[in-house]
Amino acid sequence: MTKRGGLALFGALFGALAMLSLHAEARGFEILRVRSAAGIEAWLVEDHRLPILSLAAAWEGGAGLDPKGMEGIALLTAGLLDEGAGRLGADRFRAALEKHSVRLSFQADHDALYLSMRSLSEKKEEAFRLLRLAVREPRFDSEAVERIRRQILLNLARKTQYAEWEARRAFRRALFGDRPYGRIKEGGEDSLKRITPRALRSHGRALLVSDRLTIAVVGAITPEALAKALDEIFPPPRQDAPPEKTTAPPLPSPKPPSAKGERILVARDEPQNVIIVGGAGLVRRDPDFIAAALMSRILGGGLSSRLMRRIRVQGGLVYDIHTELIPHKRAGLFLAQTQTRQGQGAETLALIREEMRAMRMDGPTAPELADAKAYLIGAYDLRLDSSLRLAENLLYLRREGLGMDYRTRRRRLIDSVRREDVLRAARRLLNPDKMIAVITGAGEKGEKEEKGEDKK
Repeated sequence: MTKRGGLALFGALFGALAMLSLHAEARGFEILRVRSAAGIEAWLVEDHRLPILSLAAAWEGGAGLDPKGMEGIALLTAGLLDEGAGRLGADRFRAALEKHSVRLSFQADHDALYLSMRSLSEKKEEAFRLLRLAVREPRFDSEAVERIRRQILLNLARKTQYAEWEARRAFRRALFGDRPYGRIKEGGEDSLKRITPRALRSHGRALLVSDRLTIAVVGAITPEALAKALDEIFPPPRQDAPPEKTTAPPLPSPKPPSAKGERILVARDEPQNVIIVGGAGLVRRDPDFIAAALMSRILGGGLSSRLMRRIRVQGGLVYDIHTELIPHKRAGLFLAQTQTRQGQGAETLALIREEMRAMRMDGPTAPELADAKAYLIGAYDLRLDSSLRLAENLLYLRREGLGMDYRTRRRRLIDSVRREDVLRAARRLLNPDKMIAVITGAGEKGEKEEKGEDKK
């Protein structure tokens, strides 16, 4: 949740590393599989060109494992892991991070609890020591718990002021119901207030287990040194203990989301309508995912997309409109989102559905598909502009089972997508009559307008 230490030094070094990383991407890099004596595995890109070490890790589960009545505990846990550990209270722990120029942060979403760490290679021993304390001996002091709890509630209160956030919350709730992806990771005031330091310690022990841990490392460290560090930092799987003592609780059974063509009004007295139209998407390992990503790019990705040309350029109804293909670990979602002036919501919604039907019926043109392929191929390496972002990308590839050679295979996979593949993906994802439509509006008048009841 927070970033610590060495900001001025890291600013200069990371800027240089970003430039070097672009050259590294052009010539490729080798990914090594490192396995510790205790059986903890990591992917490593060993790179000594700059004295920097980046580590990304994830414990599967995240807010998806929040117990009923304590929703928000994963996010609260993540916010507290760098707020004191071992004998170091929050202030002393932050001071130690700053002293040794270590950046350490934890985050949580519905799928996992994430760790990212950056350090100078000459400071890696201290960085590893502090990281070990954070994941093995978090304190969850009462003062820190109350402070981070207030921070989460304040951030949640701020979010509720935005129509877009409320619309997306309503969309997820309609799509996934009361299952984890339908709930917000913050929980709520009532559930957060039930979470005690004792509950956090118990939940942390259940969540931060090596059985659910995935790790990727990039930077100036040898495989031998990393293998040793893995056993020093992370608690190894205990073979002599019952499984329920060493693994987190089972994740909820994946169920397909339901989309019934609902129309949902989120009443807000504002001059703009936020509009979301969507339904179930695809998980990343689905064979049609790349074809669906190309379809999404053609339909609503960028200034030349169909929705942008039809609704902004020709219709003058919106400033921005885009589509999103969101692959969670156990289910996906697809949506189109925009906003327009009150009084134009019904017309905008009708045009979105019209373009979705056209894509579902006819698929892309050959030039559209070629442009979308060029974009997807070119955009990938631009995202890997630092050692930490590369580590996070490797972590994603591991978690999704895409393989070490995915970067070399990716272009071939995209190039091999045919028009009929995109059409098949469109017919799986785009059925406007059965998709959920959420619109923010001004009470009864906005609801009538969205349903078209005030049209003559």
